[in-house]
Amino acid sequence: MRDLWHGLSREAALDIYRFAVRRLETGAELSPRQVEVQMRHLRWLLRQSMSRGGPATLAELAQNPELCARIFREPGKVSRKQVSLILQAFEDFLHLMVDATAAGRCLQAIETRLIPRQVKGWYQKERVGGGHNTKTETVRLLFAPDLLAITEKAKEGKSGERVQRDLCLMALYCWSSLRVEEIVHLCWEQLLWEDLNPNATFGAWVRCSRYGTELTLPVHHRAAQPLAVLYAVTKRIMDRQPTGPVFRALRSPYEPLSYRSVKEIFDETVAKAGLQTTRRDLLAAYAHHLMKSHDYTILDLTKILGYADSHTVRLLLQTHLAWELNRKVDEDGGLFEHAIS
Repeated sequence: MRDLWHGLSREAALDIYRFAVRRLETGAELSPRQVEVQMRHLRWLLRQSMSRGGPATLAELAQNPELCARIFREPGKVSRKQVSLILQAFEDFLHLMVDATAAGRCLQAIETRLIPRQVKGWYQKERVGGGHNTKTETVRLLFAPDLLAITEKAKEGKSGERVQRDLCLMALYCWSSLRVEEIVHLCWEQLLWEDLNPNATFGAWVRCSRYGTELTLPVHHRAAQPLAVLYAVTKRIMDRQPTGPVFRALRSPYEPLSYRSVKEIFDETVAKAGLQTTRRDLLAAYAHHLMKSHDYTILDLTKILGYADSHTVRLLLQTHLAWELNRKVDEDGGLFEHAIS
């Protein structure tokens, strides 16, 4: 049987075991199997460091962001998706096992040394690791009824507090322009409430920061209403005005829900709706709904979605705009008939 810890020092193994215990203790709704996968990722990272003449422990590796970034940029025969998971495991290790200031400084230094890329939308990072692509992402055409179906599926098979939490989570996924990490780290103090009249387009606003720019992003009333219910429930439980994270891990109510747990809720809910889709597809459907049902222009959507320029909005909506053009041609009798009329 292959020794999983072959070549690693006792100190390195203890660090990873301590991390695993902390991950399970924090109640981040991770299964032991998921923590075991993260341990495997950390072992891979250490072996890469040692093979390049670097540190033999993760704590020492955290002090060498240049080497870390080089490993993530040049991972060898590893897929880009796998590199992303390894980077996430290392980020989790730093957040749990290293001083917060030092962890933030290390992650910032690593990110600045990763590979820049042209992003398709706010849900993507501007810098990523290396690795080969496993497949090409397929854009799927969704509309408002699909968003409604996905939101409703968040309640299926659940009970108690989990129903309202997951409903609110998926409503924000489908009916706001908040990024995944912004939803994960959303706090009650960021919210500004508006008219919850269903005839109003937006019912709440969220203050956030992107790339050093302070933004106030609107939340559609279909997401603002369940958010208001969650606010009322939280206020009754806390017996005061809610503060801190909006989405909490139920097994450890003082801890925020982790990014991975949120992603699992998203994947599970979308699968229940019988769809194979991405966050980009949902955002495109939301933007198309705002444009067609509420008469917002491309320039309006640029501000609503928190983009820097309208070109990104046009890229987001290009599949819907092409679909509309094809439908119009069909209604006019097709290209041939239109040409001879």
